[in-house]
Parts: sequence; structure tokens; C-alpha cells
Amino acid sequence: MATFRRTMADCGLIDMGFVGSPWSNKFTKERLDRGFQTTQWRSCFPYSRVLTLNPTESDHCPLLLDVSKEKLQYRKVKRLFRFEEMWHGNPDCTNIIQREWAVPSTGNALTQLCCKIKKTGQQLQQWHNREFDRQKNELRILQEKMNDIMKMPYTQEQYEEQRALHVRHSQILTQQEKYWRQRSRAIWLKDGDRNSAYFHRRASNRRSKNLIRGLVNE
Repeated sequence: MATFRRTMADCGLIDMGFVGSPWSNKFTKERLDRGFQTTQWRSCFPYSRVLTLNPTESDHCPLLLDVSKEKLQYRKVKRLFRFEEMWHGNPDCTNIIQREWAVPSTGNALTQLCCKIKKTGQQLQQWHNREFDRQKNELRILQEKMNDIMKMPYTQEQYEEQRALHVRHSQILTQQEKYWRQRSRAIWLKDGDRNSAYFHRRASNRRSKNLIRGLVNE
């Protein structure tokens, strides 16, 4: 299965999930039949899904691929605050928490606690948005500098600069890997895989599968 998962990642294929019965084989009660997609295909048909139909004479339940590019209108729910794994160990995160927690507030103990948590979360989220954009810009600049150095003849100074750029580049990729891994829920992968593109595809697929298209009854 580990080899199969690596092959799927190398080919850029993602499991589309299912709607209906979780078992595609009615006797062994296993989900053997699946639908897969690429990121490019998902971008063309973002609201497609795999439906598990009712059992027939076959020992496998038929699957129906419902292809759809419709964009449903729905009210966007305010995102709840979640602590990001990539914040852990960052001194800026620690400073924000200490600063906001030290701000005095009024009310009873529970009211003060709720107020501190809310304000601290807001400050952390604002800092995260700025930091994430800054990292993306820095990553682009680092890549351009490393590409320029690769075209230059070898010198000791150039080698040391290249090493420093590579270390910083690796640090930023590690942070972004944690960000996308947390959203992909691909917890079976170990640290150091550095497959951000895979995590990004998993997160996008998970977001589309979690969309509620409508209610069947009351």
C-alpha cells in the first residue's frame, strides 16, 4: 500500500471519495472500487463526485461518476480559529501570546478568559496571514537567487552563499509542508517527505468533498 500511495502521488492522482454506501464489494465489505482525479481535472469540474449505487446481481456495487462544473451559491461560514502546527517554535508566536495575554480585561474570570483567547486568536491569525505572504515572496526570491548562482562559475564565496540560501529555502519549505499537511489530514506520512504539492492536492480535494450540496429532507 505504501508503494501504491507513492505511485498515486507521483502520478498526481487523488481519491475522489464517495457518496452513499462505503462498501463497493457487498460480500467482503471492503471499498475496493474508487474514482481518481488529477488537479487539472478537478479545476475543470470542481463539483464532481463518485456515487455508490444500489447493489445488483454483481458482487460489486456500480459506481457513477457525476461530472459537474456548477458553482453553487452558499453562505460562507466564518472560519473557526485553529492553532497552526507551523507556528510551534516560532518566537513571534510566543511574543504575541505573551503580549495579548498580559492585556488587562474586565468581567468575571470566565469572561476575561474568553476575551483573552478571542483577542489572542485574532492577533495570531493576522500575523499568520502576513507571515505566510512574506514566506511566499521570500521563497520566490530565494529560488531566483539560487538559479542565478547555478549559472555562475564556481568560487568559494559563491559556494558559501549557495549553502546559506539552500538552508533558508529548506526552512521555509518545512514550514509550508506543516501547513498543508495539517489541512490534508494525511497523517500517515512521516516528517521529511516534503511533498507540498501532494498535501495541497489532498487539502483541495478534502475541501470539495466536505461541501454540503443540499438537504434531502427536513
